[in-house]
Amino acid sequence: MAFFNITNYMLLSYMPSYLNEIIGLSNTVGTVLITAVMILMVPLALMFGKLSDKIGNKKVFLNRFRRIELTVSLFVLFNQQMV
Repeated sequence: MAFFNITNYMLLSYMPSYLNEIIGLSNTVGTVLITAVMILMVPLALMFGKLSDKIGNKKVFLNRFRRIELTVSLFVLFNQQMV
């Protein structure tokens, strides 16, 4: 549940201004991207919930650190405009 809440907060509060001001995307493109990610979040949250029930919370929690590392790396790449 924390994954969903943190991601939802980032998408709704920080990401629109980041995409607009830092990356330089128009508001329309940013909104479409954010909407697509939010649509994908619901099935992913359910999938990770089932995975957590199957293999245990600890393994899923440790894998979150890898996703956080990937997210931070993508922000760095976006700031350097390499992507």
